Amino acid sequence: MSTRWWERLVTLFWHVLGSGQHLVAAEQAGLRDISQDLSGVHGTYGDEDAPLAVSIVMRSRDESTRLRIEGVARISVRMRGMLTGSGGFVTGDEGFDRNFRVEGDETLATAVLDEQGRDAVRWLFGAAEGPPSVLGARVMRPAGGAIDDGDVTVDFPAGHASDPLLPEAITHALVTAQRLVRPADLAERLARSARTDRVEAVRRFSLLALQRECPGHPLAGETLRAALADPGETVRLEAALALGAEGAPALRALAASAQEEACSARALQALDQELDAAEVLRFLEEYRRERRLKAATACVEVLGGRGGAEEVEALRRVLAEEAGPLARAAAAALGQGRRDGAEAALLEVGLHHARESVRMASAQALGHIGSAAAVLPLEEAAGREAGAPRRAAHQAVAEIQARLVGAAAGQLSVASESGGAVSIAPEGGQVTLSDPRKKD
Repeated sequence: MSTRWWERLVTLFWHVLGSGQHLVAAEQAGLRDISQDLSGVHGTYGDEDAPLAVSIVMRSRDESTRLRIEGVARISVRMRGMLTGSGGFVTGDEGFDRNFRVEGDETLATAVLDEQGRDAVRWLFGAAEGPPSVLGARVMRPAGGAIDDGDVTVDFPAGHASDPLLPEAITHALVTAQRLVRPADLAERLARSARTDRVEAVRRFSLLALQRECPGHPLAGETLRAALADPGETVRLEAALALGAEGAPALRALAASAQEEACSARALQALDQELDAAEVLRFLEEYRRERRLKAATACVEVLGGRGGAEEVEALRRVLAEEAGPLARAAAAALGQGRRDGAEAALLEVGLHHARESVRMASAQALGHIGSAAAVLPLEEAAGREAGAPRRAAHQAVAEIQARLVGAAAGQLSVASESGGAVSIAPEGGQVTLSDPRKKD
């Protein structure tokens, strides 16, 4: 009994002492409407039109101090070490995203978690050092924190309820939390972040959010044009894409010289018909020589809609000399529209390619453009293949037959029951051209 009595006396002592320090902290921090009860010290802080509600609570079980702040932007942030699963969305700052999970409205979070906002979260959660202190080396570092749908919780270390450094730490926490308040002008905050954030991906996400949420805002066009000179290729790319014809010169520059291959590829795909065949072919040869295969694949996809002999010959070379995704893309491109030489390239090169996936892609392309002349080579290919390639060849034959069976007068058709025989359907008669290799 006596032990419990002494424990209660000590607890009461620390509670009274801590409450006194908390009251001092509240006054030093500039809290308004200060009140005190058994749970702690309470007040309001910041803008009178949208004040933060603040509670400074003594946690008697370990003599620690908990600061509760209500009224910041309605997002949630947690340390990833406390959670399981990936979840949330990324800010673009890899170091921040590795340590924190953010949930809530993505545009609001992008605006709030700008460079200063992310630094605020790091300190409030005890993941970063504070600024220099007037009383010591650094402002006291929190033991941990959380943001739950706009409510901030900051825990200060146990045993420091009476520490003279605590009032300064609480003041800094309140000043820091104000950085997480919903901005009065969302577009202005996003535009500023798009221009000045130290992280390229954050600038890009901010630019995209500004364009998505505030497309008619005067700052949107102004920020997009300024972003054409951003040092980051991905930022310049997004700006150029959003600006349409005005961004075409930037897209051409990215297609020609971007260090990031994905940027070159997207720029080239966006330009598409703006580029003449000679430009696309030149880009294709450069990309292949430099082994920038994603960008080369984008060139091949653009060529798929072009009908000239030079383009078809270039695709045939790619099909013959490359493997993997680039060769498959060449086969698919040859299957877009009927062009002189495309079917021959697929029959002579594609169906005999060393890679199974390329042979499948070639069969599928022949299903789109193949004539009756492709049926027998496809059936022979099916005989050599097994599994998925064999099914692809049979499917191609079926697609060709579906186009040709029941053809109008003068057109070719393929009779499936005759194993690929070709017939001409005239008015008032039928001429059959059977496979000369088949004997009666």
